[in-house]
Amino acid sequence: MILTADQTDAVTELVNIAFSRTGASLSELTGNRVELSVPEVSAHPTTELHATLQRYVRGEVATVHQIFGGPVSGDAFLLLDFEGATRLVSLLTDAGAPTHQMGASTREVLTEVGNILLNACLGVFGDLLHVRFTFA
Repeated sequence: MILTADQTDAVTELVNIAFSRTGASLSELTGNRVELSVPEVSAHPTTELHATLQRYVRGEVATVHQIFGGPVSGDAFLLLDFEGATRLVSLLTDAGAPTHQMGASTREVLTEVGNILLNACLGVFGDLLHVRFTFA
């Protein structure tokens, strides 16, 4: 799929609004200031995702996957590098210094906060587009 300049601008603005509101939610959860950059929006074939994502994250990653349906359906992913994932969990818990392993409790916390953030982001999309999503 190739997006026109107008489509890219519209999707970028939609993502920017959703991420801003989601960042505010993350700030409330962690008690820390969240700084965001203007999002970059592009469409890529699935076969090119690995190479494209390597521009933003390297090494091991942690993901939270949310399937959504409704008039618009798809899969949403929160993708964090390992350091970012463990830092986020430590901000939300008394986990202490991050370790090089992600135990069951760390994974549970990351899954819960990931679902909160993805639902907040998708909720903003739904509000702005006047559609209702269901989540699996």
